[in-house]
Amino acid sequence: MTVSSIAAHVNLSRSSVTERIKRLEGLGIIRGYQVLLVVHAESNVTNGELSV
Repeated sequence: MTVSSIAAHVNLSRSSVTERIKRLEGLGIIRGYQVLLVVHAESNVTNGELSV
């Protein structure tokens, strides 16, 4: 999920969302990010999901 999509979802500006994310990272509430990839063998398509 991009900062832009989060901003649109919560009705805030991108800069406000970016500042809040950085603050949460600084406080240790957000400690990292994880990407999960799933490859569908029958269609050779890869889907990804980012977890916070």
